[in-house]
Amino acid sequence: YNPWLSNFRVVLRRGELVLVYPFGAEQALTPDGDALRVGDEDSPDRLVFDAIVDGEALRVRWLGGNDYYRFFTR
Repeated sequence: YNPWLSNFRVVLRRGELVLVYPFGAEQALTPDGDALRVGDEDSPDRLVFDAIVDGEALRVRWLGGNDYYRFFTR
């Protein structure tokens, strides 16, 4: 649980992955080895998608931070 960042979305926009925060801000995601770098090239933040089931990632690890799990609502 992270009270400062309880959720986010990763979307594909014009062929690029984008991290969308719940308050509306967005940052580009750039491949960096096995991870995705959040923001510009100096950013230390990295995301790693794992727990792949049927070709879909069910967890994202924010390196140095928390794990986030995918879930569905109607």
